[in-house]
Amino acid sequence: MSVPIDFYDYLIVNELPDTPIVMGKLLGRLMMKYALGISDAWYRFRIEAMINNGDIDIIGFKDESHPYGAILKKRGDIL
Repeated sequence: MSVPIDFYDYLIVNELPDTPIVMGKLLGRLMMKYALGISDAWYRFRIEAMINNGDIDIIGFKDESHPYGAILKKRGDIL
C-alpha cells in the first residue's frame, strides 16, 4: 500500500523538542521509538523537506563534516 510522501512527518514533529537538537540524535530517537522499517535516510529526506518548507531551521552544526551534525530547531507550530 502506498502512502503520501509526507505521511510520516507527524512522527518527526512528535519527536522534535522545543529546544535545539542535533539531527543525529533526532534520527536515533525516531529509529528506536518507531520500528517501522523506515531508514534514517528517509527520515533525513523528510527533515530536509521540512527545512526547505520553513518548518525547521538549521541553527548551527555540531559536526560540519557530517550532515547528521546539523543542529535543528522547529519553527512555530508545525503540522
